[in-house]
Amino acid sequence: MKALLFDRRTFINIAGIVFLVAGLAHTVRAFYEWPLVLNLWTIPVWSSWIAALFLLVLAYNAFSVLK
Repeated sequence: MKALLFDRRTFINIAGIVFLVAGLAHTVRAFYEWPLVLNLWTIPVWSSWIAALFLLVLAYNAFSVLK
């Protein structure tokens, strides 16, 4: 059996960092009301507030599991 590249603690730490960065990016996008258009569909700003809240809660939970 192959050895794991990293352990569970490292994976949770990396996932928490990714969630944190994505949550902060959504927060900045919503705060400055930057438009987001995919193809011809405009993503409303309020959806970034929801995504930011969700991602920041995930990041908090990931980092609290490490304690």
